[in-house]
Amino acid sequence: MGGSFSKDLEKKALLDPPLTDLNIANKGVSSIPDTISGVNKVKRVVASNNKIKYVSPNISALTVCTKLNLTNNCIRELPETISQMNSLEELNVSLNKIKELPRGFGNFSSLRILDLSSNFLESLPAQIGLLHTLEELLCSFNLLTTLPPEIGNCKRCTTVKLSNNNVSRLPKEMEGMKSLRCLDLCANQVHLLPPELFKVDTLEEVNLSNNGKLNSALVTAARRGPDALLDYCRSAEYAELYKDVGDQEPEDK
Repeated sequence: MGGSFSKDLEKKALLDPPLTDLNIANKGVSSIPDTISGVNKVKRVVASNNKIKYVSPNISALTVCTKLNLTNNCIRELPETISQMNSLEELNVSLNKIKELPRGFGNFSSLRILDLSSNFLESLPAQIGLLHTLEELLCSFNLLTTLPPEIGNCKRCTTVKLSNNNVSRLPKEMEGMKSLRCLDLCANQVHLLPPELFKVDTLEEVNLSNNGKLNSALVTAARRGPDALLDYCRSAEYAELYKDVGDQEPEDK
């Protein structure tokens, strides 16, 4: 449905009143063509469960679009212009084949929910820290080993999900995430976490299950429940432990 979809968009561009919802889920679509610019009054685009490999730079013409769902496609890269979608609040590109994010990705001015789950990302760019409106960062099932220090600038972010990655350490700058409530680190390579992280008063849930290299003190605290884990990580005892050991991975025996 490549060329036919492009022509279909041309027809939709002529609608009066203009199209505001574009739902092409499960239609066998192979690309978001250049003609997408013709439906620039669209507020919601759902293009999930297709075979999309190409997203036209003209996607930037959708300046009033608040929701873009591209989950479960074959996308390897996103156009740099995507961050020019100034009204975009929700971007879902989970279940694709993305290895890195485009330059300027931090230029979204309204983005609240970013779902990058189930891709092949090995790192996130420092520009992620420019997403000052971000509330949820969903990055489970990737190849991440850490987060950039600039993540600490995401002061409105309440949820960070990093399960099933290769995360071994996190930056102490996460102390700046003053709204953080939930941090999911299930199934990673975490040994210790910086004490600065636990200075975030709003933090109420940290999932450290299935981290094979987790320090024994954290394992013991986690077994006593989520509140006990947070209490321990906010204690002087834990700060001293981190000072002595740091977040370096233990050597394999």
